[in-house]
Parts: sequence; C-alpha cells; structure tokens
Amino acid sequence: MKLCPRTQVRFTSTRDVEIIMLTKDQLKYTVRADKIFPKYVKPADADANQFASYLVETYSHARGQKLQVLSEKIKQHPKSSSVLFGGLSKLLEDRCDYLESEEAVEQYRWDVFAKAKEIRTSGLMNIRQFQDNLGAAMGIDFPSIESRLYGDLPEFRIIEKFEAIDPVDLIHRYNSSQIQGLILRSRTMSLTIKDKDPIKRRRFLQRLKFWRLLAEVEESKDDLIINLSGPLAMFDKSATYGSRLSNFFPNILLMDKWSITAEIKLDEKVLTLEIDSSKPIKSHYGSLKGYIPPEFKEFIRLFNEMPLADRKGFEAMEGDDVLNLGAQNYSVPDISFQNSAGKRVHLELFHKWHETQLKQRVEALSQARSVNLILGVGADLLTKEKLKETMSNSRNEALKIFTFKRFPTPKAIMAYLS
Repeated sequence: MKLCPRTQVRFTSTRDVEIIMLTKDQLKYTVRADKIFPKYVKPADADANQFASYLVETYSHARGQKLQVLSEKIKQHPKSSSVLFGGLSKLLEDRCDYLESEEAVEQYRWDVFAKAKEIRTSGLMNIRQFQDNLGAAMGIDFPSIESRLYGDLPEFRIIEKFEAIDPVDLIHRYNSSQIQGLILRSRTMSLTIKDKDPIKRRRFLQRLKFWRLLAEVEESKDDLIINLSGPLAMFDKSATYGSRLSNFFPNILLMDKWSITAEIKLDEKVLTLEIDSSKPIKSHYGSLKGYIPPEFKEFIRLFNEMPLADRKGFEAMEGDDVLNLGAQNYSVPDISFQNSAGKRVHLELFHKWHETQLKQRVEALSQARSVNLILGVGADLLTKEKLKETMSNSRNEALKIFTFKRFPTPKAIMAYLS
C-alpha cells in the first residue's frame, strides 16, 4: 500500500475571523410562554469574578503547555463543572494561539510510518522487538515516538500565545456571547437604533455592509430601523451567515440606545427574544470610528500608488457618505474617489448575500440618475449573462455596473471614472 500524506490542516487563532462562540450547552436562558430570556451575569458577581480571575491567570501561564495538560489542570477546580465556569474557559481557550508545527508533525508521522513499514517487512519479530527497532531507527524511545506521532490533534496542540483580558471584560464578553448564541439560531431579527451621532450611524451602516448581512434599512432623524434575515431563513450556507450575524452583534452594543426583537428556533420551538440597551454590556469591538477592512485598505493603497494620469486625477478613500437615493433607499459606499476639481464618484460592492439590495439599488438608480455611483457585483451573485439582463431591464442607460471574482482591482473600475 502506498503511503499518501493527508491534506494538512493548520490550527491557528480564530480571532481574526471572529468566530469565538459558546456551545449550545453553555447558553443560559429561561423560557416563559413563547419568550426566551438570556441570563446575564453581573460584572460585580463574586463567583464570576473569582472564576474569571482564576482562569485568566491560569491561561496566562500556559505558554508552552499542551492544551490537554491545561484542560486537566482547569478540571481540578472545584467549580469546573458549572456552566458559567465552562463558558468563561471556552472564551479564553479561543484567545489562544498555537505553535504552527503541523507541517513538521505531519512529515514526522509519515517518516515514522515509512520506517515502520521497512522494519516490519525486514523479518519476523515480536511487538517489543519491533518497538525497540523503530525507536533505534528514529533515535528516540518508542513512548516518545507515540507522544509526538499525533501532536497536531487539538488536545496535543502546544499553546504559543494567549491574548490576556481583564476578568471584568471577560464577564462582559460572556454576557455578549449569551445573546450571540441565541442570534445564531434566529429566523428574523428587527433592530432599532437610537443614536443621533451621524458619524456613528454611518459607521454602523458600513459595518452592516462589511458583514454582508441581508438587511432592509429605514432611516429617520432619530432612528435607524433595520430588519435582518436570520440564518435559519437561509437555504444555503446558513451556518456561515449565522456566524456573521451573531458576530455583528457587538457592534450594536457600541450604539447609545438600541432594541432587538428576534424570532429564535430552539429545540424545535419558535421563541421571541426581546432585549435592549437597558442591560449595560461592554462591547469588545473597537470604536465605530475609523474601521475599514484590510481588503479595502489594500485596494485604496494600490489605487493611489498608480500614476496620477492613469487614475485620471482621482484619489481613492474610504467611503464616508450616506447617499439618499429616494423612496427610503440608501447607499453606504464602500470606497469613494475624488479629483482635484472636487468631483466625487462612489463605489458600492455587492456579494452573494446582497441580491435583494442589488435589485433595489438598480431600481433606485433608475430614478436617481444624478448620483455618481458605481456598482460592483461579485460573480457568485451575478454572472456576466445575468449582468447584461439586469442592465437591459434598467431604465437608466448610464448605469455603471461590473462584476468581479474575489475583490475588484483598481484597473477594473477605471473605465467608470469619467
């Protein structure tokens, strides 16, 4: 039999993609009638602070340890079986980075298998002789070979770094995760934001777009009313969408006043979740000011590094406008371009989850023809054939729209900057 290495899987920190989540068994809530109420932990709670302080301290000194060793140590705590203790520990485990040694472990494993096959076919021997021969061939004793053989399994991962957190902040994170775990199981969600700061509102809408969520937005002088589709309303990749929706929640905590009504499906029951800002939970996300995803930063950098003549005198920048297209239709551009004469052209991107918003935008631009807005559409949402059909159905002959695969290149939009 020919030995073929498996596809290697790298264990890395998940914080960059923000998928830190409690398991279903770690969610604490009560159900009364047809409503569900998450159970919060007070930041000043003595037990919660004791647990959080102990766990943060333990994880802080775990560098160089196997995760299995750390887990066994934590289990020795007399309260380790409590749901609160387990939930806090899960959140801290997700803050660990592990030694990226999977490639070396994988290669070592196949070296051992190849040597074992060679020894096994060299002649008859008992188990002890085989183990001694293999140890001699590999230069270490057989028990050490066994311990190294599957060092890329989760329990054998070695902790390289741990991102420390204040124990009180960990409790806030726990409370946020309780709500996020329920939102992950939502079918619909209605959100009302009361925050008069126009910059925060604009940034909030931008983040809503960056998270690629399905949303209908109504804006008045004092309120933002946002209706969101939940993951259980999706027919495709609902888990991916659900992670984005639940991980968007900490952005809501940054707003002054807010309320949420969501339809949750849990254990085959449909329940209503109603929560608001009266329960103060500190967000672990950064301020709404100045946020822009790395792929947008890279696009802006590459565009502005082009010769001035090639980019027709335009400079790219983060979109900071909210364009009123009429009929309660708003565009929050991802990127804006401005030339020395002050002319501004905007770019808004649409991905797989934005089919409804794209149709609304095309229809709105049929009326608001004076808006300098370019629409970039992901190929996973609209093929070139469908794009031609969309443009032919538009009543705006000057509609500027193009498709892209992963992310647009600066050259892709040059034809539309005129």
